[in-house]
Amino acid sequence: MRNKRSQDSASAVLAAFKMPRGRKVTQRISSVTAAFVQAIVPVINPTATQISGALRVLGIKASKLTCAYCGRTADQWDHLYALVMNKKPTGYITEINNLVPSCGACNQRKRGTNWKDFVNHPGKNFPKTFRDGFRKRLAALEKYARLRRQKIDFEKWEGDPAYSDYWKRHRAVIKALRAAQTTATHLRTKLLDTVPSKRRQ
Repeated sequence: MRNKRSQDSASAVLAAFKMPRGRKVTQRISSVTAAFVQAIVPVINPTATQISGALRVLGIKASKLTCAYCGRTADQWDHLYALVMNKKPTGYITEINNLVPSCGACNQRKRGTNWKDFVNHPGKNFPKTFRDGFRKRLAALEKYARLRRQKIDFEKWEGDPAYSDYWKRHRAVIKALRAAQTTATHLRTKLLDTVPSKRRQ
């Protein structure tokens, strides 16, 4: 009986613990690629009139900024159409017609996902689960998505020397990150060997 209680207790303790994942340098490759894209994508600052027009289409008040996706309080603006997809620039830029008010949770969760797929995702804490006003928000987003927006054909720039050199530098950075990860894995193993065994248990 005592052994069973001890085992149950150990199970509960182990269930309560979650080891933080070890990080890898190569986990940042997507972030680095996104940074390279975002660094060259044009940014067009909107006027107050343009911002008001965007909010009017979305049915959102400037005095009470809410997330265009879920309806919660918004504290930032998100690209409706992502700037990066499959590690390549989509052609969309940072302009008012490609930006919508967003809460931090939706912005982080959406990332490069198509906005309509994101909004209609059935998962927990996705916009569709916030039923209050969902149909109204979806209709507003569909209307907003029909607005004209700028799009650059980056494929036409592939022959440009500066553009080609830029992505050559990107490949060099990615190669360096992968090499650094090989070294990091080796160092982690060596460092672990210096830790007393009792502390590793």
